[in-house]
Amino acid sequence: MIRAEMKEWHTLTENMIRLLEIVEEEKRDLVIEQVELSLAKREELQSCIQQPFTEEEIEFGKKLILADQQLNKKLNVYMSAIKKDLSNTQVKKDTMHNYMNPYDKVARDGTYYDTKQ
Repeated sequence: MIRAEMKEWHTLTENMIRLLEIVEEEKRDLVIEQVELSLAKREELQSCIQQPFTEEEIEFGKKLILADQQLNKKLNVYMSAIKKDLSNTQVKKDTMHNYMNPYDKVARDGTYYDTKQ
């Protein structure tokens, strides 16, 4: 018989994998919030999942490990998408600043200043 904590861990992992498939920017904050809550619940469950394990739990544990690896890949992809969006936003911000003030970063070395005025 498989422990309820292990089943709940599996359910939370599967829910997070489905959540991370949502890629719309409007829903990103909601997805992040839900993933954080699920990760907190999984952390609480982790202390309940201790040895000794039955044969059935060992087989189920292998499925849990595969699902966890899949979740880690999805989390990395999601995080890299967020980082990419942040860097694109920074580039747009810098470009807009340079457009508004094009002479802000012009080097002043070698410029002649007339001091006889």
